Amino acid sequence: MNNTNQEDLIQKTFKNTSASESKATITHKIAIAIIETEYKKRVAKTLRLKNERLAHEASLLATPTKLTSKRSVKKVKTS
Repeated sequence: MNNTNQEDLIQKTFKNTSASESKATITHKIAIAIIETEYKKRVAKTLRLKNERLAHEASLLATPTKLTSKRSVKKVKTS
C-alpha cells in the first residue's frame, strides 16, 4: 500500500475518533483499516487470476490438438 492511501486511511480514522479514545485504540483502528484494504486487494487479484486461468484452460480445450507419438514405430520383418 502506498503512503497516500495510508495517509488517507489515517485522516479518515482521526476524523471519526473522539477525544476520549486512547492512542492504542486509534492505532488499532488504523491497523484494521489497512489490513482490510490489503485483504480486499488480494481477494480481487486472486479472483482476477482465477478467471484468467479458467479462460486460458477453456481456450486450450476448445482448440483440438493432434496426438502424435514421439517414438518412431519400427516395422518388424516377418519371414
